[in-house]
Amino acid sequence: MAERGGSKDAPPIDYLTEEERKKLLASLHRVLVWVGEKEPEHLQINTSALASEMDKYHQTARDLPREVHSEKGTVDLHDMIWRLIQEKEISKEETVQIEELIDLLAKKEKADEEILREKRLTKGEARGIYREAAGVIRALLDLRDLKANRERALLAKSPKEKAEEIRSFAKRYGQDAGEG
Repeated sequence: MAERGGSKDAPPIDYLTEEERKKLLASLHRVLVWVGEKEPEHLQINTSALASEMDKYHQTARDLPREVHSEKGTVDLHDMIWRLIQEKEISKEETVQIEELIDLLAKKEKADEEILREKRLTKGEARGIYREAAGVIRALLDLRDLKANRERALLAKSPKEKAEEIRSFAKRYGQDAGEG
């Protein structure tokens, strides 16, 4: 459905039709929607959702990875994922950060999907939101894979190595890491 812009000479505004909207939404639910997509370089996140996640994991702004800018509500998503991929081992603290980011990204993807479902959008706006949502899905899958690999590596460790890692984690957070 095309409408004219504010002036008589303005090109028509090309809004998303209901059929196109349904196709975009269905496409987001395909198994391989993320193939060929890159995670967003930077992602705007809801600051109240971030605060909620920080409360959930008992964190302060100091506990966040350097790529998360709580005061601006942004995440340097590509840089964070790349850094984590390059890590030889992912610490327990980084695993918690990954869990937190997974929760935030899932909320972001749902919000993008809701915008696609409910808002009146031009075709260009809709394509942009769709690509962002697909990129967020890609990032979610990457982070879940990183976390799963970390958990598999932990399971492969000897009981002595596991105990040492737990003591180290507890020591970092000032908890008593005593035996038994």
